[in-house]
Amino acid sequence: MKILKKNNNDILLSYYDEKIEKLLLLLEKQKEQIRFLDYGNGLEASRIAASNKKLVVSLQQLDLKIEKIEESLPGSSAVIEKTDHIFSLIDQARRNHEIIEPGMEKCLADMKQDLNQIEIKRQLHTFLHVQQGC
Repeated sequence: MKILKKNNNDILLSYYDEKIEKLLLLLEKQKEQIRFLDYGNGLEASRIAASNKKLVVSLQQLDLKIEKIEESLPGSSAVIEKTDHIFSLIDQARRNHEIIEPGMEKCLADMKQDLNQIEIKRQLHTFLHVQQGC
């Protein structure tokens, strides 16, 4: 039983390490997304958002694995230390998201405005063609 707990503890710590790596990658991508939004490049920012969604799904799957093991183990100092680090990374990701969301909404509004202008020009062009009898 003691060996199984030791093994599960090692597995849990490796899952935590994997989660930390994925969270750090998410934070990197969010910072890149923020840079694109600062330059008004909503298209690239949305591409990054799509890849971030895949990363978030991967994190959720990892959380399920972690949850199964955590239930059977008492907390150790190493586990507590890793979870503290994870929570700080998650908090940073939330703060980044608070910056990204309004930026994405602004880019979407700008794109809608551009699309409306294109549609108006197309309709005007068609109207003028009809008026000229072409």
